[in-house]
Amino acid sequence: DNLDWSFTPADATGSAVVPIGDGQRLDGRCLREWFGIFHRLLDRYSLATLAPATECLPGRIIGYGYAAATDDGGRCILYFVDERLYRFRPCSPQALLVELNLPPGKYAVQIFPPTTGATTGLSTLHSEGTAKLILSKFAEDVAVTTDRLS
Repeated sequence: DNLDWSFTPADATGSAVVPIGDGQRLDGRCLREWFGIFHRLLDRYSLATLAPATECLPGRIIGYGYAAATDDGGRCILYFVDERLYRFRPCSPQALLVELNLPPGKYAVQIFPPTTGATTGLSTLHSEGTAKLILSKFAEDVAVTTDRLS
């Protein structure tokens, strides 16, 4: 599938058992674990119905890169990444306040750290067209899901 370079004819397990020609050991277990975490996040959605949802986020969040997608049920996936990561600089844990543009209603919100995949529920988010999302300290990046309750 060309996604995991660690599988070789000499090491069908992809776990660095046998070095490659230059002596390096290719261990893809971390990559495969990350793909599993990412799959658990995306498995909640119908990928065919996901569409960019840039209108729900402000034009700029200083210090962060971000993306958003929504499905046909009004559920959102938001992703925030510390811009220092792009420059290979250390990221210290920081809280983040983001004003979201969401249709009026109540939303269940969960944090999904990509490093662990362990979801944590936040307080119900109330929107009157905009809502303030407060994320506790995180380092590097975090995914957030919102599900409309009413």
